[in-house]
Amino acid sequence: MLKSRQGCAVESAARMNPNMTVYLLLVSRSKVPNQSTKFFDQLESYPNVRIRCVYLDKYMENTPLEKWYKRGVWKESQWPISHMSDVLRYLTLWKYGGIYLDLDVVVTKSLEDLKNFAGIQDEETVNSAVIGFDCSPLGRFMAYRCIHDLKMNFRGDSWAHNGPGVITRMLQKFCSTKKIEELTTKRCHGFEIFSPSVFYPIRYENWTMYFKDEEKERTIELMKEARVIHLWNKLSKYKEVPVESDVPYAILARRHCPRVFYNSGTIFR
Repeated sequence: MLKSRQGCAVESAARMNPNMTVYLLLVSRSKVPNQSTKFFDQLESYPNVRIRCVYLDKYMENTPLEKWYKRGVWKESQWPISHMSDVLRYLTLWKYGGIYLDLDVVVTKSLEDLKNFAGIQDEETVNSAVIGFDCSPLGRFMAYRCIHDLKMNFRGDSWAHNGPGVITRMLQKFCSTKKIEELTTKRCHGFEIFSPSVFYPIRYENWTMYFKDEEKERTIELMKEARVIHLWNKLSKYKEVPVESDVPYAILARRHCPRVFYNSGTIFR
């Protein structure tokens, strides 16, 4: 089921990037609930939104992951859905190039000038919730190396190993440093490395700041440089926001995904 928060990610991406095509890729073959159908109609009212269904067997064909997929390694994962999402983001960028976004984000500024990039989350991690590889030699190289790492090092017992872990390890190798603070665009041969303020302005341990009136001004100040804000869905997914609320997340959603926001009923979740 597509929830309003997920619909907000798609709408905000479409609104802030009118010259780009935004694809929402669905894997589930189950019948779409009426609530999701309503959101699909709102999203498809944007001329640059496309909603497509991915059939895994077909999607994996003729890719470096075809044999790995057929072995069913991912099915043994403790988090098979999350880990398949990790795989699909890298595979999609390998297939087509472009920018990948998680569905627990709000896009607040244009991404149209970005090509090959990722963002630092904290002192230990480059996150994969917002990432781009284009079809240039640099983009193709990074996409292939990430796919190769997934195939060789997939682990079903570690939540972050196959997502943020992949791009973190690849950049540490590519940029010849283990220290995250030393990852710079110059050192990484033109691959653009953004500071936490651009995609992850609120640290995951402080996720409640998006949903609280207290320190609202400080939260808004921290988000000032952000192009995307990430809501840490693993922690915040059960947090509900009344549509009339003025917490930071409601302010962002009201501004950047108004069609979804105002058609969510009394609660935005």
